[in-house]
Amino acid sequence: MADEAALVGNRGKSSRHPVALAFPDDFDVDATSLSDEVVHSNGRASARAYKPAKTLAGRANNNKPIFSSSVAAEILELHPRTLRIYEEEGLVVPFRTDTQRRRYSQNDIKRTRFIQFLTQSRRVNLEGVKIIFYMLDELRQLGIPDPVRHIFQEYREID
Repeated sequence: MADEAALVGNRGKSSRHPVALAFPDDFDVDATSLSDEVVHSNGRASARAYKPAKTLAGRANNNKPIFSSSVAAEILELHPRTLRIYEEEGLVVPFRTDTQRRRYSQNDIKRTRFIQFLTQSRRVNLEGVKIIFYMLDELRQLGIPDPVRHIFQEYREID
């Protein structure tokens, strides 16, 4: 009952988005890849564009662009301008609607959380984040399946 009041009341006063997202460890996609393609855990690559799920097995499609800029910013607890800066720097590439509005997927949210981890916890600037993403891509090409978990132990704890 208190949860319903929190969702209905406090118009404009809530500092958190009412949708709680779960980010399990077994995502099929690598949210730290810099390429416009999504690289799956089995090594296959697919286009960045949203593709609906082929089955109704109940598995969420983490690449579906469902969050507007303001909702994504609220979930991430950052200013919408920060999301635009990340886009301008090429760190996050949101889906664009026919009317050129930005839409973010759960993978975009996860990628942005990793950027926040690097910039806030590790004090890395955005150019450094680009270099880290490049190095992570190189490590993946060398056959290391999940270099983020090997290198950043404390990120595993917050993810």
